[in-house]
Amino acid sequence: MISAGMSCQLIHYTHEEHDKFFDLCKKFDFLIVRCNPGQIKADGGDQGKFDNSMREVRKAGIQAWPSPDVMEKMGAKDALCKVATMNCGLEDTLAYYSEEDFGVGFKKTMAFQPRVIKQNRGSSGEGIWIIKLKAGNYCATFGERSCENDEKLILMEANDNHEEEHTVGEFIEFCVNGCNDKSGTWTSKGVGKYLEGGKAAGGQIVDQRFCPRIVEGELRYNQIGDAVVGIIHKKPKEGGISAVGGTGSIYTYYGPDEPKFKNLTDNFLKIDLPKIMPALDLAEEPIPLWWTTDFILASPEGTPAEEEKWIVGEFNCSCVGISKCLAAYCKDDTPNAKFDDIAPEDKEEAKRYGDLMGVKALGIMEVAMGSGASKGLAAATTAASPEELKKALEAMSEEDRKKVGAALKTSGANKACPGPVDCSSITVVAKDCIGVNEQPAEPKFKGALCQIYVRNQPYGGSDKSSNGHRYDSIPFANGMISAGMSCQLIHYTHEEHDKFFELCKKFDFLIVRCNPGQIKADGGDQGKFDKSMKEVRKAGIQAWPSPDVMEKMGAKDALCKVATMNCGLEDTLAYYSEEDFGAGFKKTMAFQPRVIKQNRGSSGEGIWIIKLKAGNYCATFGERLCENDEVLILMEANDNHEEEHTVGEFIEFCVNGCNDKSGKWTSKGVGKYLEGGKAAGGQIVDQRFCPRIVEGELRYNQIGDAVVGIIHKKPKEGGISAVGGTGSIYTYYGPDEPKFKNLTDNFLKIDLPKIMPALDLADEPIPLWWTTDFILASPEGTPAEEEKWIVGEFNCSCVGISKCLAAYCKDDTPNAKFDDIAPEDKEEAKRYGDLMGVKALGIMEAAKK
Repeated sequence: MISAGMSCQLIHYTHEEHDKFFDLCKKFDFLIVRCNPGQIKADGGDQGKFDNSMREVRKAGIQAWPSPDVMEKMGAKDALCKVATMNCGLEDTLAYYSEEDFGVGFKKTMAFQPRVIKQNRGSSGEGIWIIKLKAGNYCATFGERSCENDEKLILMEANDNHEEEHTVGEFIEFCVNGCNDKSGTWTSKGVGKYLEGGKAAGGQIVDQRFCPRIVEGELRYNQIGDAVVGIIHKKPKEGGISAVGGTGSIYTYYGPDEPKFKNLTDNFLKIDLPKIMPALDLAEEPIPLWWTTDFILASPEGTPAEEEKWIVGEFNCSCVGISKCLAAYCKDDTPNAKFDDIAPEDKEEAKRYGDLMGVKALGIMEVAMGSGASKGLAAATTAASPEELKKALEAMSEEDRKKVGAALKTSGANKACPGPVDCSSITVVAKDCIGVNEQPAEPKFKGALCQIYVRNQPYGGSDKSSNGHRYDSIPFANGMISAGMSCQLIHYTHEEHDKFFELCKKFDFLIVRCNPGQIKADGGDQGKFDKSMKEVRKAGIQAWPSPDVMEKMGAKDALCKVATMNCGLEDTLAYYSEEDFGAGFKKTMAFQPRVIKQNRGSSGEGIWIIKLKAGNYCATFGERLCENDEVLILMEANDNHEEEHTVGEFIEFCVNGCNDKSGKWTSKGVGKYLEGGKAAGGQIVDQRFCPRIVEGELRYNQIGDAVVGIIHKKPKEGGISAVGGTGSIYTYYGPDEPKFKNLTDNFLKIDLPKIMPALDLADEPIPLWWTTDFILASPEGTPAEEEKWIVGEFNCSCVGISKCLAAYCKDDTPNAKFDDIAPEDKEEAKRYGDLMGVKALGIMEAAKK
């Protein structure tokens, strides 16, 4: 720190002087915390009390490396779940916080493949178990079976590579309640009880796929901020799995630019590292000054080095030592060890590390102080006159004036979106509002666009620009502004639920752009959000779309409610109970090929096109019922894969999922389509199969009651579904395409006025931005003007504007922003937004009357 031009004084904490110590801490700009885990407690102090006071210091704007939150969240084993979707993660990494979840989850994962079970609190490999089934009887597909309590496990603990044999039941009991009569006798040095105290106290168990190449060793990356300074390959002793120190492991040291690990280094530093702190709910914290990441090789043998996948086994930023200084620590044979006992070459290397830490720390401090200066300047400039400001600037040195200029440049960051409503009562999530037009001084109506940023996912979720806004929010907001209304961009955080909805009451309308599942993914409760949004709607504030509209238009039984319209099929049925589904499906299936649709899936998952293998359909509906043992040929729409099952197996899968009665399934889905009952969205829709779907389906993009574009989606040859990613061919048409005139006229002029009432939404306007998918139901040879197209699906739940896709972040475009959209696409998106503004203004003015 000193070599970087900062001061750094060495002080000690004593619990008897707790308050004095933290009063002193407030006099510094930064603190480097080097209190080894457990030592405060060992000295008679209270680690929790220390951490709480350090958090208060951190809240006061004083930097702490590492802060208690950083130590806790990076060190927690469930950090592996939060990076599971990154290059350095494994997607099938699970975390358990209760005995029930652990018992059910572990029995299922263990039945499928060898696992690594990790407790959260242990160190040096204690409570990390590599586990295999002694009988080796793993099931072929995940979820096909669960282990029984009496199945034998072979367990190796990573702290010393010792092996034990226990039953599944004994292992679960040990992990939950420790050594007792039920868990049997253990030779482990640990005591189990990994869930003790609950989640808040760090009680958690992580369950991860075993990577057999760990026997070849793991890599430890020593890191200073965002720089790697050394790589250690740690190979376990022959016959062992863990390379923890003291187990006979072989350590090989490499420089930070070692070519054989270039692929890992590049992927980790350039792609994953910028996402890690936000994913761990540490977006406001800098990367630690001195920390390590352990990596395990997950690729099969023979994978080229440039394609190898290395996954994180652990992060550690809790008092990581500098091994070059080990000669300076006291032990029985060196009771008087001191700094000067370190060899000169090791001292030099340690100095190099320290100097780099100083450079990184200075950079972080200057950024933080600049941000602080911005806040101070904002307050000062508000109170000062122009003459006072001029005099103050003239009195400054040239260097200080440059600092003020830099601070002023950053002073707009993380400010609430400007507009007629003060939004400062909630956390400002987005970095900026670049691209949003100036709000009208006297808006006709005041609006807000509501978003959600998923803090534990890369980029804040799969639909975000680098500034934190949804990638297509700007055209929506500007469309409202162009119509003379205001539209401010705000974010929902579940911790500020009440504050958020108090703020919502200050607007005349809300545009809800929270992608399905993202509120839950961020730790919130979608039901709670929807309930409050319904209350806002009852208060007369317009919401596009309201929870009721999303639910009722998106539900598959909407197809039953439009069955008698031009766009419907009269023989469309909905089932809400096992009995109705069993009886109804056996009757419809015996008559003709069917499409069975679950209500909850997306991208075609749980939509089945079904034919009788024997082709023995009856001549008239109801003439016969299928038997349970009749064989079906099923194709699932998400990936066009085919399976064969009996009628009985299909019904069982739809109702109860994979089990002995339903047989083996290759579907990515889990069935259970009626789970939770009708109130929870448990429903199955049964519709006649229209064979001309192989010619493709039409998607109508709609703004209110206007069609703005038509997409023809033709499945890949041999397929039935045109879901994206299945090789489908998309052809784009204008809204007035003559070949679809009959459908467009029938839908817009005859059916559309009836749709909202039919869905029990008579008091709601048509959505602002939505889609309808149509399937051709007429036989071949039908003249175009007589063709019957039926609705396959309505969607108004956060439909994206495809012209804006260049603005969303992904691994190869991690800094994507609104200005990355091509000018012609921006213009088209603007056209959509402007039309939304016109439609929205019309609805608001009509409601006002």
